[in-house]
Amino acid sequence: MLSVALLAGTVVVLVARLLAGSQTWAASTIAAFRPFALPLAAAVTTTCLLGSLYFSEIVNYKPCRLCWFQRTMMYPLAIILIIAALRKDW
Repeated sequence: MLSVALLAGTVVVLVARLLAGSQTWAASTIAAFRPFALPLAAAVTTTCLLGSLYFSEIVNYKPCRLCWFQRTMMYPLAIILIIAALRKDW
């Protein structure tokens, strides 16, 4: 259910971004999401990191080859976004 809500939010933000020059509601939508963009990205990547560690280390699921590729990109991204969010590096 959370993934559906995030997908809907992504669609709203992308449509607002595309129409930002012609619509005032689009510009206000982008301005409303801007302060939360970096902390939200850090929260999503941290959740993915903790979820993958939970499934591989606690539940003992063996990750597939593509999961390993995803992890090599997600782990550094989570660390960088957490540091950027803590430093308020917009």
